[in-house]
Amino acid sequence: MAPRILFVDDEPSIRLTLPEILRQHGFEVAVAATVPEALKIISTENFEVLLSDLNIGEPGDGFTVVSAMRRIQPSATTIILTGYPAFESALRAIQSQVDDYLVKPADIASLIGKIREKLANPTLRQQAPLLRLVHLIRENREGILRDWLVSADSAAEGATESFSEVLDCMIRNLQRVLENRPETDLEPAAALGERRRAEGYRASTMVDELHALEKVVLVYVERNLMRVDLSTLFQDLRAMNEVFRAQLSEAVRAYMAEPEPHQTAMC
Repeated sequence: MAPRILFVDDEPSIRLTLPEILRQHGFEVAVAATVPEALKIISTENFEVLLSDLNIGEPGDGFTVVSAMRRIQPSATTIILTGYPAFESALRAIQSQVDDYLVKPADIASLIGKIREKLANPTLRQQAPLLRLVHLIRENREGILRDWLVSADSAAEGATESFSEVLDCMIRNLQRVLENRPETDLEPAAALGERRRAEGYRASTMVDELHALEKVVLVYVERNLMRVDLSTLFQDLRAMNEVFRAQLSEAVRAYMAEPEPHQTAMC
């Protein structure tokens, strides 16, 4: 019986050509154009191989499909196609969570060879638990603050406590996003804006300090890509960006506002 491949890609031209080539090489191929379509097929049909583009509609969607295949059909070989050969750390992370990857445009002979090799030497990957972004940030909190203090302007030293509170509140806000809780607490960001104004610092200095904090967080993400759940990373990064922008806006608003008696609120 011919090995069954599920091919997932949102580009119509590739969906027309590559599956036909695979069929000519003796494979049976099912095709999906979207993540929901792929997930439905995975839940109703059996496959020996998943061949998926990395980006299907949204960046990193391919990992959502890989995650589903590993959960439902753990013996299936998973191969990712990516158009980004230059990001070495990202490719190592990709390889840690799939059986193999190929850089697009993939050489047909190499692709067929990889598929046959994986089918001839199947492995059931025992994958370590992967972290959501919020858990990675919480785990590395002290290191993030330490590296931020080194990378930020020396003026940041006087506000370490305030920025620590901003980072902690960002972690809690990300946890709320993870739990589908819409509320966002911005009190520590407002307190930071009021403090920086009272200390006589320029608003641009405070903005630079906040951007430096965000950059350090992203450096920690890059360092730990192989420990992060890539199937959720892109949506988590979008959520982090939204939380960070809201905190930045609130800090600037409080900095520009007339001084008011400060009321402490729990985050």
